[in-house]
Amino acid sequence: MNLVKNYIQFKKNSIINILKIINEEKINEQDEILNSFLNNYIEAYYFHILQTLEKEEIEKYDFKVILKEFDGKRLELIYENKEQTKKIDLLYVLLLISIKLNHLQEINKENVLKTLKQFKFKGNTYTIEELYKMIKENKTKEEKFFKKLEFDYFNLIYKKYKNQNNKYYVSLNYDIKLLSNRYLESSIDKNFNSDVLSVKKFETLLYLVTIDILFRIKNSEELDVIFVDFPSCLLDDDNVKDILNKYYSKYLDKKLTFLVNYNDYLNHKRVLNNLDIKYSFSAYVDMSHINFVENKIDTIESIDLFDFGVLDKVKSKDYEIIAKYESLGKEIFNSEFEKE
Repeated sequence: MNLVKNYIQFKKNSIINILKIINEEKINEQDEILNSFLNNYIEAYYFHILQTLEKEEIEKYDFKVILKEFDGKRLELIYENKEQTKKIDLLYVLLLISIKLNHLQEINKENVLKTLKQFKFKGNTYTIEELYKMIKENKTKEEKFFKKLEFDYFNLIYKKYKNQNNKYYVSLNYDIKLLSNRYLESSIDKNFNSDVLSVKKFETLLYLVTIDILFRIKNSEELDVIFVDFPSCLLDDDNVKDILNKYYSKYLDKKLTFLVNYNDYLNHKRVLNNLDIKYSFSAYVDMSHINFVENKIDTIESIDLFDFGVLDKVKSKDYEIIAKYESLGKEIFNSEFEKE
């Protein structure tokens, strides 16, 4: 189960279910024009990916952004499908109504009617009742979705990289108080940090990180760049792609990146290079024994697999070199964290 993909499909279905109530004709959920509008909505509101607007123009990702994006998308679709102008105009209005209804903060029949009147849409008593029930149902389903994702024993630790605005190293922590009721503390520590559990820990970490991302998506928040350690043992695991695919989404491109120890990369080049390029990897490099810093950075820069370079144990005399280094595309920075 891919959580991000499932959540996106849920949000689309929520809009379609409302659309089916206010539209007099049968809805084809596979319709290309319908899905062009829906994808535009999902990308703009939840992931801040704009198709017709400039990001500098946006102060807040709210319904106004959706409206402006839809204006541009409507013109684009009419240009490409002039013979379907009437259909495009109808879907444009009906989808805006459906989205506005699905975003109601206070769900009651009065607000449903008020929203319909804003768009000069005449809904009868039956329509308003059905819309009210559907909006409530969508909200309940979303609450249950997040409730099911809660985890009792584990939590995330976020550490912000120094001098990096939106980059965080995230690791997994466990609640010793909850677990110690059932196990000895020494046994918990030993097992939690064992190599045998490293893959399970990695999956649990990705699960919790994805939930955190989904909460941010739900609230239309800007996503940070999250770095998580990639266990070396996974490079010898035939199921590595299956594990990564559970958490992959094109919308998280370079927002969730796997830190690979550079020595592991040297020992597993073939495996890593054979993985799909859709995943984001970053190099984690021990600089303590590196004499020619610029040469090492140039090497990291030249490896297509890596989106970022994170340099550890940098000697004080090399700080200035790293600070002044001009990257040709990927960001390379010191692994130090800000003080809490």
